[in-house]
Amino acid sequence: MKISTATLFFLFVAFSMTAQKVQLSENFEAKLTASNLEFVMPIESDYKDVFILKNDLQSYDFAIRSRKEQLEMRYIIEPYDANDPKSNLPSVRFIQLLMHLATNDQDAMMAIHNVNPTDLQLFHADWGKYAFFKLKTGFASSVQCRLLSLHQTGSGTAHILSIYKEPSIALDNRFYALQFKEFENDTQ
Repeated sequence: MKISTATLFFLFVAFSMTAQKVQLSENFEAKLTASNLEFVMPIESDYKDVFILKNDLQSYDFAIRSRKEQLEMRYIIEPYDANDPKSNLPSVRFIQLLMHLATNDQDAMMAIHNVNPTDLQLFHADWGKYAFFKLKTGFASSVQCRLLSLHQTGSGTAHILSIYKEPSIALDNRFYALQFKEFENDTQ
């Protein structure tokens, strides 16, 4: 049986795409929908979804990892809950996560930044902050982390933990890992 070069190429591309495909869990998809969020799938690298391990330090909803980029991303999605006062106070939750995840080493540094207004518009977010810090031992195999927290009023808050050993361009490339869907204006 003879197989054409075009057929071999098609099979190779199809296999490569399915082998690297990230599978979103039903729970994660439900939280994304409830929070009016879109997941931006990294397609130009070797990202794979990671089995979520129970972690006593901090639970998370979904994780992906790239060996090539040496970056793991963990997602915590908190849909808006009218009965929870913290749903409208994303800065409180942001600080709670930082204090919970950051090392207590005296010599450790932490840098906190506001997401600039242009990026907030790209995220369709009303509020955003990010921080760079060293993780507590036991949360991940790497020690450095960037926490990006985004909030859209009435939708929810998303926290993206980018975990790495050494900073690289991959960190900047994955800054826009999630974004809120833009609310449609009623024009009737």
